[in-house]
Amino acid sequence: MSTHARRARRTLRRSAFLVLAAVVGSGTVSAPASAASAPSLESRADTLRVLAADWEIPWDPALHVWRTLARAAALQTREPGTVRWSRAGSGLVVRAELWPAYRDHGAEAGPLGPPTRNESATTGGWVQPFEGGRLYRSRSQHTVAATTPGAIVDRWDALGGPDSSLGLPVVDKTAVGGGYAQEFTGGVLVWGPRTGAVTVDHPTYRAWQQDPTALGWPVRDVAPDGSGTTTVFEKGTTQTRDGVVHSGETVDASAAVVLCDSQCGGDGWTERGAREVGFGTVVERAYGGIGYVATGPWGFSMTEAVESGRVLLPAGDPGVVIVTLGGNDSAVGTGDAEIVEGVRRLTAAVRLRYPTSPIVVDGVMSRTGADHERRREVDALITAEALRMGLATVSVAGWGDGVEYTDGVHLTPAGQAAAGRRYGPALRAALGL
Repeated sequence: MSTHARRARRTLRRSAFLVLAAVVGSGTVSAPASAASAPSLESRADTLRVLAADWEIPWDPALHVWRTLARAAALQTREPGTVRWSRAGSGLVVRAELWPAYRDHGAEAGPLGPPTRNESATTGGWVQPFEGGRLYRSRSQHTVAATTPGAIVDRWDALGGPDSSLGLPVVDKTAVGGGYAQEFTGGVLVWGPRTGAVTVDHPTYRAWQQDPTALGWPVRDVAPDGSGTTTVFEKGTTQTRDGVVHSGETVDASAAVVLCDSQCGGDGWTERGAREVGFGTVVERAYGGIGYVATGPWGFSMTEAVESGRVLLPAGDPGVVIVTLGGNDSAVGTGDAEIVEGVRRLTAAVRLRYPTSPIVVDGVMSRTGADHERRREVDALITAEALRMGLATVSVAGWGDGVEYTDGVHLTPAGQAAAGRRYGPALRAALGL
């Protein structure tokens, strides 16, 4: 049968159904005065039931046949094809908006099972209960998500469910880090085996999700702290400021924040120079083998780590942020374009966290010999891009001449001290102090 013919047949059937339903519901055929005078109500119902089946219209035996069909006719006139599932004789239906999610959960045969009531309005959207859970449709997010029995939905219900600050669920419960989490319009509930179900904000959840073992499970609900929110974990604390997640540390203008590779080493030339300039506190984020693009043994670059929140920086407004990277990018053969893009992305991520703090981009510690040629090239590449972006820079190309090395790349403590004495005045000049 052609598509046109099938469409015509469906139109004819629908028209026949609507006409018959309208006649029955209009009172043209009225309710019988007695069972004896009933002319074959059942036969008429059977006829209309067959026509209704083409449109998946629910059959409600609790209502008189004519009332059921009139209601169904009006429904189909307004929203043709909105019913996607129904159980004969129950009056229970699943409408089109919920059907994809219900189908993806296995429909009646899945963990949700059959519905126990029809969809109804709730705060922020709509809800339909099933034997094995509930489906929520969010008005603002245009999402459908399920809640299923367990500690997360129990805690959500205890907080007020749709009327709580969490609002409606926007995704199903998911496994994460040996526990579970479910995202809602206003936050996330995270369940850990040692801590139970705890609320966190969305930015904190995304950062924590990068490596749940780093901070452990949240132990207290996220709480406002005057400048944003604070979340306490088993192994530390995070602070969220204007949607950006920071570590539990807070710094001010007397502090320098340093992002670097193994050139730092706890008391490297960068930190020594920062202290010489007068920064009494130096907060370091150092990862050996890492770079703007290079991942080393960590599986992530500094750029990726800061952008994603895997590496959290202190809150507050430090006096300077110093970026000392690039040596590992030169060692693994990273191309110029990739390095430049890494510089742009990392400094943008730093600027997002510290809108007013000066950023100083260092070059790559190197000697003037042929074996350090690529390191000097990367130094020039990095500092030129930083200058183009209006950032302060310190080129350290050739600074390795005459200082002690341990392995051709890393400086000895004496070498770090010597380079630090040179870096202090250069940093001061870069900052215009």
